[in-house]
Amino acid sequence: MSIFNNTNYNKVATSVSIITALTIPSIATDVYNVTSSIATSSYDKSIDYSISKQSTMDNSNIKNDIEMLRLLEIDELNNELNMKLNTSISKTWLPANNILNKSCLFVTVENQEDLIENYKDFELELYLALEEKINKSSFFDMIALI
Repeated sequence: MSIFNNTNYNKVATSVSIITALTIPSIATDVYNVTSSIATSSYDKSIDYSISKQSTMDNSNIKNDIEMLRLLEIDELNNELNMKLNTSISKTWLPANNILNKSCLFVTVENQEDLIENYKDFELELYLALEEKINKSSFFDMIALI
């Protein structure tokens, strides 16, 4: 059930009308007419409001595209990696794709050999640079080098 029932909604609509009338008298009548018509509108008797699903989204051709969402997360990780380590992801591999809820994202980054030479443990640096994003990720729980 909605937080605002008809009584609460009527109170809010009336309050808005009064505040508007006090601040802008010239449009007070118009605002009152609009808010009172909204506040007194009745529910459609043909709709069952007791269930949470009130849309026809299940019948729509537009659905959550898991692959696109995964690519968007990889792009976010790539942007973070570019900001923190000045490199970007060139290849990815998901060995447990669609098998586990979250999996390890294996990556190859640009200039990977140079970065491995420059950092004592580049794979750890990679994880630490992306740790916050990985913790918030819907698809990945780890990142590793290919």
